Amino acid sequence: MSQGRAKKGRGRKPAPAPLPLATRAGLVVLRLWAGGFFLVTAWWKLIEDGYTIGEKLDAFEEEYVFWVQRAILQPPEVFGVRLGFFADFLEGAMLPGAAVWAPLILLFEVVLGLSLVLGLGVRLTASLGVLMMLAFNLAKPQPGAAPEDPMGVLLFTVRSANWPVTLILLLLALAAAGRVLGLDAWLRARAPRWLRWVG
Repeated sequence: MSQGRAKKGRGRKPAPAPLPLATRAGLVVLRLWAGGFFLVTAWWKLIEDGYTIGEKLDAFEEEYVFWVQRAILQPPEVFGVRLGFFADFLEGAMLPGAAVWAPLILLFEVVLGLSLVLGLGVRLTASLGVLMMLAFNLAKPQPGAAPEDPMGVLLFTVRSANWPVTLILLLLALAAAGRVLGLDAWLRARAPRWLRWVG
């Protein structure tokens, strides 16, 4: 009996060591900050005195079309390599569906913000957020673009304001930050195994 228990115990994986307190505190602060950032961003895009939500959605769609068209005309560069395939993707998929994609982007910003604040499904939503921010970074010229090429994008510069947010989302996804004082800890303990990966 005792031998069977010993063998069964040897087969179990040891529980991972808890993260240091400072690391856990840092993850919580970053997660709450990022969640608030996306909620405020979505609020700013949707709510403004004197305008209805419908009018703000129309304005965001116009801005969306403007930046997508601009990126198509002048594909972004990464280390001097023009990403023509990205322009083709925008022209073939993102521009024709502007009326669908623009409100979906705003909806996802709200979902992402709530997910980060609650710590629920952080690995999934933060990973999707990284993809969204990468698309933003590629499509929208950043501060520091070369003066002789004002529509180009000079990526991986300190002055590229969106990159810190992208890196924070990547860190939160890799660290499964929702498990630190978030609902993902509850999800991991009670949800089916196939669902635990989202957090």
